[in-house]
Amino acid sequence: RLGVYEDDRSSDFESAVVLSENTQSARCRFNGPLAVHLHLFHSEMAESLRTHLNAIPRKFDLFISISDSSLALSIKETFQTLEQVQKLFVEVDPNMGRDIAPMLVTFASRLSSYELLLHIHSKTSEHTTAKHGWASQMTRHLLGSRGLTAQLLNLFADNSRLGLAFPVYHSSVVDEIEWGTNFTCAQQIMRRMSEPLSEGQL
Repeated sequence: RLGVYEDDRSSDFESAVVLSENTQSARCRFNGPLAVHLHLFHSEMAESLRTHLNAIPRKFDLFISISDSSLALSIKETFQTLEQVQKLFVEVDPNMGRDIAPMLVTFASRLSSYELLLHIHSKTSEHTTAKHGWASQMTRHLLGSRGLTAQLLNLFADNSRLGLAFPVYHSSVVDEIEWGTNFTCAQQIMRRMSEPLSEGQL
């Protein structure tokens, strides 16, 4: 888990790696193939997410999934001017499987060739006021600035055993984090990698 803003009361910082918000000059040492998958169900968030993606300090390929085919051209025009984007793919997917199916089905074969993948999606959480800041909290912790994102990428450059980094839990979901029926499956996957996993590891 990544904690970035120590004064951010929207976040739970237990067991988090705290990055520095102010290190704008941090040099990115990660030089492997990098891809970003953006699931853009809420197209009204395109401009704000484009701004956040500009925080990535090195070249990357961008894969965007949308559910409305009439928006394909405008979405492509919005993101193709990003400074660090090398290749841009915009594809239409049915609104099924939330943000996960496009990543694991539509783009799966292409994304598997990259060493590192950033997965983000538009999120409004309009069903409850407590979660209205959830989307901005997540993007702020991953893509708050070029210096911050460089530090995040450097975690992977410095530790070949690191498999996943994600923002600290938003305060509105801290008490909702649980394995449910997924623990047995996750434990089997970890065994294949010769890594132990306990139910307390969330």
